[in-house]
Amino acid sequence: MEKLIYIPIAIGVCCGAFLAYWTTRPLIAKFGKDRASLRFAQWGSLIGALAMALPAFVFSMIAGGSLGGLMVELAGSNDILKHIGVPFGLSLGIAIVLGGGLAVGVILGALVGAFLARALRKSEPGDLPG
Repeated sequence: MEKLIYIPIAIGVCCGAFLAYWTTRPLIAKFGKDRASLRFAQWGSLIGALAMALPAFVFSMIAGGSLGGLMVELAGSNDILKHIGVPFGLSLGIAIVLGGGLAVGVILGALVGAFLARALRKSEPGDLPG
């Protein structure tokens, strides 16, 4: 029975990753004015997501456990809700916090990539006046 706790964790992680992808995909396309800056923004977003993955996962486990415990407390004396509350709260907390953390990493990484592409484009020798 103790091994079943991995199922809501896996569901929460998958839903959190999908939530981050779904919310940030339209934003990344707006960072690129041309093909090169779009490529820099995409690579920056990937690096930002990888950098935020571990901290977001740690905080999502803490938030998910707290939310699961809160749902058990709110269930009161109802045994069915007590058994459903912990896995549901755990997966919901993980999905929300992990998705938000990854989305922040993706957006910050894409901004850095877009600024880097803009700086490289302005520093090209053909663009200098004179």
